[in-house]
Amino acid sequence: ALPQHPLQQQQPIPPGPQLSFVPSLPHLLSGISTPHPHDVLCGRGGGTNNHIGNSHWRTLVGANKRLYISLPKRQKMLVAQSIVRAVRSQNPPGR
Repeated sequence: ALPQHPLQQQQPIPPGPQLSFVPSLPHLLSGISTPHPHDVLCGRGGGTNNHIGNSHWRTLVGANKRLYISLPKRQKMLVAQSIVRAVRSQNPPGR
């Protein structure tokens, strides 16, 4: 079962000071020889399409698509950041 994402209820995110930067994690992204199931892989074709982490990512994106489309640009950034946080908050963290 996939973890429930907080934005799946499709309620707008109020504007304001909760804007947060999604930090890059270069120390976690270097030297990866074998991806784990929470990783989201870049690329084309079956290898990346069938990876479980990519499937989870597509589910999160799909669940937030209507909300994203309905929001102004500044709040769209918050939706995208929350998806990245959801991937990175898994155990082990998605990369």
